[in-house]
Amino acid sequence: TEALRTGSREVELGGSMRAWLFRVGIPAGGTTGKSVRDQAERISRCSVCVHRGTQQIGGTCIELSCQRKRILLDLGLPLDAGETVPATLLPPVPGLGDIRGHGRKAALFERLVAQPPRPVHAMLMEGCSLGRLNADQRFATEGEIEQRLADRLRAPGFVGVCASAQNIDRIVGLYRACRRTGRTVVLDL
Repeated sequence: TEALRTGSREVELGGSMRAWLFRVGIPAGGTTGKSVRDQAERISRCSVCVHRGTQQIGGTCIELSCQRKRILLDLGLPLDAGETVPATLLPPVPGLGDIRGHGRKAALFERLVAQPPRPVHAMLMEGCSLGRLNADQRFATEGEIEQRLADRLRAPGFVGVCASAQNIDRIVGLYRACRRTGRTVVLDL
């Protein structure tokens, strides 16, 4: 919020570590202060560059670098992108996109896990769920969800579906279920 308020990519933390800790509400002394100072020193050796995405939803491209090592965080394209990602930002790995073990590209996910691209040392992937499954349970596949949608769409009347517009697998499943049942799909993205 400070960067947005000032319109600058630089955020003033304060004239001293004590002033900054006071500003963010952290005690400057004791073990908490020491831990924060140690972490701040490590961070000070790094640089963060926001290549794009500060004035839009989606499409952020943020690079963190330290000691000639770098990692890209959230390397995405805006929804209206006609641009491409500068080759200098990309590590030597193939584009992976949004893949899920239970999604339409489940086989790609399994191959990726079994044979990760080289020279990747670690890959961080987003994952979320509401709750956890028991050991004897599994998530429904997108094909199974599509079938459930088609079954529901065969009944007369209005059917409303709430899903994230970013969940392309789900939107595709909804579209396919509507086509299979002769329904019209209206999306509010």
